[in-house]
Amino acid sequence: MIQNSGTHMENTILGSFTSTLVGFVIMNNQNNEMIARKYLRDGQFKEMVAVLKQYYEFLNLTVSVSVA
Repeated sequence: MIQNSGTHMENTILGSFTSTLVGFVIMNNQNNEMIARKYLRDGQFKEMVAVLKQYYEFLNLTVSVSVA
């Protein structure tokens, strides 16, 4: 169980870093945004945003645990 959660978190971290990189590539560039949308389900960034939120929540959890 712990091994699976560790692997899941590794995938979340990789996904969030990838989402961040894609965000920088498409920032202020409509041509790159259109290209990126072709590879996304429904042409939306919803899944990428969801992964970033998961990572953000994980970081908040680890910070609050380490401070306590």
